[in-house]
Amino acid sequence: MTVTENRAAVPQPLSSAEARALAQQHGLEEAGVRPRMGTYLKQLWARRDFIRVFSTSKAYAKHQGSYLGQMWAALNPTLNAIIYTVIFGFILGTSRGLDNVVAFIVIGVFVFRLIDNAISTGARAIDGNMQLVRSLRFPRAVLPLATVLTSLTLFVPTVVVMCLFTFGAGFIPLETLNPVPLNWHWLEILPAVALVTVLNTGISLFMARYAYGKPDLLQVLPFVTRLLMYGSGVLFSIEHYVSEPTWLRVALEHQPVAIYLELFRMIMMNEPSIPYDPWIWAWAGGWALLVLVSGLVYFWAAEERYGRD
Repeated sequence: MTVTENRAAVPQPLSSAEARALAQQHGLEEAGVRPRMGTYLKQLWARRDFIRVFSTSKAYAKHQGSYLGQMWAALNPTLNAIIYTVIFGFILGTSRGLDNVVAFIVIGVFVFRLIDNAISTGARAIDGNMQLVRSLRFPRAVLPLATVLTSLTLFVPTVVVMCLFTFGAGFIPLETLNPVPLNWHWLEILPAVALVTVLNTGISLFMARYAYGKPDLLQVLPFVTRLLMYGSGVLFSIEHYVSEPTWLRVALEHQPVAIYLELFRMIMMNEPSIPYDPWIWAWAGGWALLVLVSGLVYFWAAEERYGRD
């Protein structure tokens, strides 16, 4: 065979368009390219079992190193609620305008802890699993979604504790504490937990991207969440400390954390200063949808960067 015949037998290199068409024909995809949003959501749904197993294993392992184990999931917010109630409810007298300050603070502490966990664990979702991110190919939103499911798994038992403390607060023999009635509104705790989970999903997605590659932010974050706690009425009523209906009071009362605190208190308490208002459900649903969509789009927009920067 001559040299000319050998050269003729060598296949000609494919053009870019032909190579792309051949790759698509055999199901190959370009690495490091962000998929379309619809494809991305399908990829997340296809990995729902992994998200469930990963999150439950994280929840199970969270307190394995301690003697009390999973009891700390309920003990931690319970002890915080007791301490805050003694200091703010009785010593500092922040019960002004409230019929039952114990129930008010207990609900605030338990619900805020769930949202606070979404902020803190979401901020570590990517950087805390960098080995997994660099080793395997999967939609990175799996990680912040798993942190939300982990927090929800740990929160479900604490809901029972929160309900017992709230109901029991009405039996404390103090004239300043009125009874907390058990009525059908308490069934609305379930959809309220579902809504706050949707909100937390958006928060976790946002924080996962915003905190990615910023280790110093993790040191500042506890101060930010502490400011959020005091500015959301976790321990005292905003209405009774910012009495004038100024723009500041409107902003504080209608930001998402304050809305969800009022939602749970409206459901569980018989508080004259927190009457049942269906518009609170509308505000809670609106915030949940807005934060979820914006958080998902914000996280998805940087999908190809995670683990590469």
